[in-house]
Amino acid sequence: MPEVELTKDAQYMIAVIYKEYIDRINNGISKSQAKNLGGGDQLYNLLFPNMLFEDFEDTMRTLSRNEYINVNWSSNKIYLAFLKDDGIIYMENRFKNNVQDVIKFITNIKNIL
Repeated sequence: MPEVELTKDAQYMIAVIYKEYIDRINNGISKSQAKNLGGGDQLYNLLFPNMLFEDFEDTMRTLSRNEYINVNWSSNKIYLAFLKDDGIIYMENRFKNNVQDVIKFITNIKNIL
């Protein structure tokens, strides 16, 4: 898959989601279960409460279009979202599994947004 250019919002969101995935694995959750991001409200409240909800959904659509996450919609709401292997590969290639670099990136980009 060729590398995709992402907005700063999308880069931030995939980095936060990837960090959550790594944290779950480090806490003993299986990789397949760690990919399950839950419903939109749950994901928003857990990881992105400082974003406007409409911006959150728009950025989730961007990540879905680029095949980094899979989003199941119901009644125009995110019913379930999953981190896809392409999203994990993108982040692994970018940060070489160094969680400290991911955290540093999240902090730096959050200051820009």
